[in-house]
Amino acid sequence: MYFLDAAQLEPGRELILSRIPNELSRRQEIDYYIDLAFEVMELQGVYCSARVKEKKYSQVKIENVWLDSRVLRVNLENAREVFPYLITCGEKFDQWYAGQKFLQKYYLDVVGSAIVSMAQESMMRFIEENHAIDNSARMNPGSLPDWPLEQQKLLFTLLGEQNLLEKLNVYLTKDCLMRPTKSVSGIIFPTEHDFESCKLCARKDCPGRKADYDPCLEDYYK
Repeated sequence: MYFLDAAQLEPGRELILSRIPNELSRRQEIDYYIDLAFEVMELQGVYCSARVKEKKYSQVKIENVWLDSRVLRVNLENAREVFPYLITCGEKFDQWYAGQKFLQKYYLDVVGSAIVSMAQESMMRFIEENHAIDNSARMNPGSLPDWPLEQQKLLFTLLGEQNLLEKLNVYLTKDCLMRPTKSVSGIIFPTEHDFESCKLCARKDCPGRKADYDPCLEDYYK
């Protein structure tokens, strides 16, 4: 199990700004809210190395856990080792956010989401550098109907649910939502081809979109 602190995960200001919607990109205002977020958040992450042991048509067995996703199964066709992970901004950020006024909450929600999103990129680079991987991609439960949010329970199993609670104070609600809210989990995997879940998602006007929807790819994952 590997733990990463804010110094290893915290993205640069320009990277955070790249994830802010254009209509909110007034630099001075956003810089102010980024500074506020940095003051109270406790950005942390954890990942582990896990072996891919077996594959079926729409399932893949990682260690002793079967994950149900055709897309994940195809993405891991040539993978023997993957890296389940979790990143959180910490409970203190949630508590502080709850006491803010509506407009402040709106901006802090956008900034917090951008920080967590880009922290994933930092973790991917760390894993590539420390595990001799040339190129990696990631998938997150709930990002596609093919891999629903409920599968987050299985990721917690791979990472050690009690470990996550004791070390990071992160837990799942009965609806499989993570607390603290500014948290994200997923699997990072080696790949020769770039992969973005967004390319398989037809949802319009998504504020978190990182790539255009490509309907031609749907046949590849059938």
